[in-house]
Amino acid sequence: MDTAQGALLGVVQGLTEFLPVSSSGHLILVPWLLGWPAHSLTFDVALHMGTLAALILFFWRDWLQLLAAWLPGRAGSESSALDRRLGIGIVVGSLPAAVVGALFDDVIESSVRSPLLVAAVMLAFSFIILAADRLGRMTRGVEAITIPRALAIGLAQALALLPGVSRSGSTISAGLALGLTREAATRYAFLLATPITAGAGLLKLKDLLETGVAPDEQTVFLVGIALSFAVGLAAIGFLLRYVRRASLLVFVIYRIALALLVVGLAALRA
Repeated sequence: MDTAQGALLGVVQGLTEFLPVSSSGHLILVPWLLGWPAHSLTFDVALHMGTLAALILFFWRDWLQLLAAWLPGRAGSESSALDRRLGIGIVVGSLPAAVVGALFDDVIESSVRSPLLVAAVMLAFSFIILAADRLGRMTRGVEAITIPRALAIGLAQALALLPGVSRSGSTISAGLALGLTREAATRYAFLLATPITAGAGLLKLKDLLETGVAPDEQTVFLVGIALSFAVGLAAIGFLLRYVRRASLLVFVIYRIALALLVVGLAALRA
């Protein structure tokens, strides 16, 4: 993998990790579409570290507020009570993906990386996103997320371990189905993504540190991480602004078009 390929994959990761189009699916499909050899899962981990840093930097004030709600002297504050409930909800909502990841991550990584299978999952889940976006009541804010609702959104997040689903797509859709506004569902989706992304990244970072990076690939890794961070930061801000005024239809159309393109090319290459 040369620097240009690493740079493009960094941009792809930064965009697709936060837009509801599936980053894991794109990291499989883009090299396949361009005829590149498959890159290592180690490089995937490195790119996810870039987008994790973007998440933490963008929402650092939110995390400080959630942590500060547990400080002595804040117990009587209504806002602190809401923040504590939200924090507990994030912990509870992270459990399903953590459990499913611990049990099936190796199976998913080795068995569910076929471009056609990714396209099929991407296509099928597009209609779930569309239904949630069209049928959700969209009257509730983040403060309406109770523990049971947090668990339901967390169960949806666990589905995103399948390439083609999209972590943000699944959690935003679950939030919309539960009556959250698009902005509230998106903000909560990003907060919920942080612990599970950090946990999975740290576990795989151990493998990265043990195996190391070949000297001739270090520049590629650094470029990919830097671009995934910078583009990811921009993508978070873009999506939060976008959902205040528009639906998710454009992302659904994109997902369907990409899935059909992959199926068509696979048929031509067969």
